[in-house]
Amino acid sequence: MFTCMYIMYLHNILYTPWGGVQLDLAPHPWESNVETLSSNQLSVMKHLEPSGIFGDYTKFLEYKPGANWKPILHQTSPLKV
Repeated sequence: MFTCMYIMYLHNILYTPWGGVQLDLAPHPWESNVETLSSNQLSVMKHLEPSGIFGDYTKFLEYKPGANWKPILHQTSPLKV
């Protein structure tokens, strides 16, 4: 699923029960420094951003979902949207 270009920056790739993917940027992120995590995140996001599923969080309270984002609330909540 993930290409060799950035797999070296990812550790502990987990598939969640609700269909998401958890990608750790270091073997033990809680033990890593901010510089390492930030550098790895920037490297990985260069390859993931073109997917269009990541939102824009740059403006406080003005979140914009990615163009290709499809909510999966029906799988995680009993509420109908």
